[in-house]
Amino acid sequence: MDLPPALMPPLTDNAWLVLALAEVTARPLEEVRRILASVQRAPQRVLATELRELGIRPYVYTPELEAYYQQTDTYLFGGVVWNRDRYKVRMRQWIGEYLARGSAGSRRVLTIGDGVGVDSLYLTQCGHRVACFEPSDRCRRFARKLFDHCGQRLQVVGSLQEIAAGSCDVVLCLDVLEHVPDPLGMVADFARCLCDGGLLVVHAPFYFVSPANPTHLDCNRRFSGDLRRLYGSQGFQLRDGRRNWDPLILEKTPPGGVARTPARASRIAELRLMGWLFAVGRYWCAPHNLAASLAVGRGDRKWLQGLDALPDS
Repeated sequence: MDLPPALMPPLTDNAWLVLALAEVTARPLEEVRRILASVQRAPQRVLATELRELGIRPYVYTPELEAYYQQTDTYLFGGVVWNRDRYKVRMRQWIGEYLARGSAGSRRVLTIGDGVGVDSLYLTQCGHRVACFEPSDRCRRFARKLFDHCGQRLQVVGSLQEIAAGSCDVVLCLDVLEHVPDPLGMVADFARCLCDGGLLVVHAPFYFVSPANPTHLDCNRRFSGDLRRLYGSQGFQLRDGRRNWDPLILEKTPPGGVARTPARASRIAELRLMGWLFAVGRYWCAPHNLAASLAVGRGDRKWLQGLDALPDS
């Protein structure tokens, strides 16, 4: 099966992005260009600076942080930048290829916290039936523009309780659990939504608590490298994944059951070994943060080309 590009237009079109972001945020075009360029140059620095200026405590879930999520445009701009980062594009492509290998037909997919909707759009273009749960109103409005531009329909759910039990074949949750105050409760919701044999595709760098990531919660470091407590308690078993858990593939199994088609034994052993390494992040995350910072969030300056020269209409 030929899959669509994981970096699809109009994500590669700065002119379209600036117009769409201006419409969603009600900001002047020149201001939108300036913000987008600033975030593109240093995605994590912009977020950290903004929280520091607002006096919001890092690494702790507070009412101020919850309000910030509802009010800021930074995650909207950051979502655009992150979704055309080479690291994220490779992850998205790997997921599309994995789902294509594992099934000849369309799957019922629920995406969690997809932000600007790029992963949802990609899986829709791959032929899957996708519903999106995204709390941010600004991100939802941008996602609708993205889907409309690509001639697709975006299905948005306002609550996970709207999803019937056992109605999903796949739940996709990338870079969300490290931000939420109750990962265990959220994973339990995923298990309820999935059918037996359904897949949880997840990436959650719990160890990545650093000045560059002030909204990653320190209390969630206890889950770093822990498959049993967070996922196994809800009936999930390891099935496959990329070496650095970006992402993991976990299968919902009935009590006493086993994953139906796990990866080869050497892959499973490698993933479990990485779990031991990530478990160090519960107590000392500096080495993990250094490695992660070299791989992600550095900004790709090729996307700055022409940004300052865009017309005002």
